[in-house]
Formats: sequence, structure tokens, C-alpha cells
Amino acid sequence: MCNFDFLTFHFARNYDAELYAFQARIREKFDDELLRQALLDPSYVEAERSRQVSLGMEEAALAMVDNTQLVEEGEAAAEGALREFLRAAFPFLPEEGVQAFLVHLQDVEEVSQAAFHIGTKDLIKSKVSFASRFHFLAFSHADLPLTQEYPPCKETQRKTFYALVGALKRSVGGEERWRRFVIDFLGARLHGKDLADVWDVRDPMGTLARVLQRAGRGEPESRLLWESGADSLLGCCHVGVYSDRELIGQCESRETGQYFKIDVW
Repeated sequence: MCNFDFLTFHFARNYDAELYAFQARIREKFDDELLRQALLDPSYVEAERSRQVSLGMEEAALAMVDNTQLVEEGEAAAEGALREFLRAAFPFLPEEGVQAFLVHLQDVEEVSQAAFHIGTKDLIKSKVSFASRFHFLAFSHADLPLTQEYPPCKETQRKTFYALVGALKRSVGGEERWRRFVIDFLGARLHGKDLADVWDVRDPMGTLARVLQRAGRGEPESRLLWESGADSLLGCCHVGVYSDRELIGQCESRETGQYFKIDVW
């Protein structure tokens, strides 16, 4: 048995006000119909259609349009914006690293968290309506956001974020606003991330060789620069990586015999 939440009930009756507040919080202006469409999951439309059929309507005619198309448009647009952002933010990062960051940012966990933190959890419409839980209440449930899966699952929140990108792109026209939306709320999630935690380089020297080859430079070569305490437990050696007789990077290693395997960032 569900416990009735009067705050939730009050919110459901003020969905229009919540949409206005949502736009004010993120400082963006959406076309009203597009914003409502972006928050409308296909499962909600299907549930509403099934409900009408159960009431005896042979052909349930619904004016609602779900966010499927907006999700596709927004996902493609967000990928392009993120790729350009990463290349500009990390000009010396090889393409493999850019792709690793891009995959990380497009992960369901990252995108759903971005959607959650801008306040979409209580605005998304999906699955079975709120009124089906509280059927004893005498009010219409056409505009109620809460669902059987409340809070919305991560995949639903991920799709909603991309749908918002698509809706903003259509609403504003031009690229500046929606690109900034993607970078501010999704690209910013790279803050505090370590490249080594995101990009697992299985063959660092091989990767470096490909990067240098694209830059028209020679193969990388590892050379021992100096070492100290070789016969002690705290022995340490410093290794340099050269290309065309030029030192391009150096790092310390605990084992001299393994210096050619180190990662040089």
C-alpha cells in the first residue's frame, strides 16, 4: 500500500508552475510545447492509450507526442558539441583520449546524473499515471508527472536530458545556447576526473608511437636518465622518452627493468 504524499499531490496540481520554475532555474527559455514533449516518455503515451482502450475506446486518439524524435536529435547534437569541446579543452590529447572522454560522458550514469541535478526527476512523465496509485482521489490525472517507476530510472533520465537538448535546439535556433547547455551540465562533469581513471591505455608506447606518426615525428625511444638507491628497497629511476633525439616526456619508475613500460602523459 502506498502512503499518500500531500506535497507530491500539491506539486502535481501545479505542473505548469513547475515547468516555469524549471526554466528559470537553468536560465533557459524553451518553447512550451517542445518542453512538454521532451518530458513525455513513450511509455506514458502507451499507458494512456491502453487506459483509453480499457475504457471502451476502440481507436484511442491521442494528441500527445512523445520525446523519441527529440532524443535522437539531442543525442546526435550533444555528441558533436562534446567532441568539439574536448578537442578545444585538451588540444594535445590524442584522438584516442578524446574518444575515451566522450564515451565516459555519454555513459548512462553520467547523463542521468546531469538530468537529475537540473531537476527533471519530478517533471518526467512515463509509465503508469499517479492517479492509478490513488484511484480514490477525484481529480484528473492528465498532467500528473509521477509514475509507477518513480523516481524515473537512469535510462529514462538519460533520454530526457537528450530530449531537452533537442527541444532547446529547436526552440532557440542557432547553436550557442544549446551547445552551452550541453557543456555546462554534461561537459562540466569532467571536473576532478583523472585522465588515467577514464582512459585505460593498454599499450602506452604503441599509442604514443601512433600519435607521433600522425604528427610526422619519429618512433618513441625510452632512455634511463638517472637512478638512485638501486640496491635499496626505495630504489628509484627516472626514465625519459625521446623522439627524434628530443626529450618529450619523463617519469619516475620503481623498477629499472620495467622502465620501457611506463605511461608518459
